[in-house]
Amino acid sequence: MEFFMPKRLLAKVAALSAVPAIVLGAGTPAFAANQNVNLYVNSVLRGSLYFYEDGDRFGLWDDSADGHGTRAYVEYWRDPAITYYPLASWYNGEGAHNSVYKTVDLNTSDTYRMKVCTVDGSGDTTPVNCSSWKVFKASS
Repeated sequence: MEFFMPKRLLAKVAALSAVPAIVLGAGTPAFAANQNVNLYVNSVLRGSLYFYEDGDRFGLWDDSADGHGTRAYVEYWRDPAITYYPLASWYNGEGAHNSVYKTVDLNTSDTYRMKVCTVDGSGDTTPVNCSSWKVFKASS
């Protein structure tokens, strides 16, 4: 005895079976293309950190004449350590609306996170304000 399934029913089954794969992917890190994270204080943009996948290059912006510089933080995650490790940090003291660029070699098998903070000078280890962490994976 052969079993025949109407084409419409077959199409619905195929579409519904794809839903779990889409939902499962929702909690994973963003794959890099270009990424950015912004720091807002009192609804004013204070600093931005951009990742440009082509060349593994980061751009750190000071977006406000508020008397603070900006500092970028990039960390990587590797199992089985179950923690993030510092990879790079750099300072932008060039003044408002200026940027500092840095190339950081990223491995496509690692997960990374980045954030931007306002600081009072290149040696300041206690940021004034920080963005949330942006998690991503390098894809090439």
